[in-house]
Amino acid sequence: MRPLACLNAVDLESLLSEAEMSPARTNSKIEAEYRSRTRRSAELYARACKVIPAGLTHDSRTLLPYPLYAARAAGPRKWDVDGAMERCC
Repeated sequence: MRPLACLNAVDLESLLSEAEMSPARTNSKIEAEYRSRTRRSAELYARACKVIPAGLTHDSRTLLPYPLYAARAAGPRKWDVDGAMERCC
């Protein structure tokens, strides 16, 4: 896992291919599952890095290997761009 930083075009291809990484290609089953479930977030992070320093608007939102992107929220629930729902409270 590389540190969070802005990507160049080569890194973008690497990030997107890593998003499909199987547990056999990484020593972290958690990271492999995260990458397989959050491909759209990986794509949006790569796009954000082209126009926003580090691809984030606030440093406390840093999440490796890349942050989640929310599509909508209602009360304590939020849905990410990949369709998963999370409860905040």
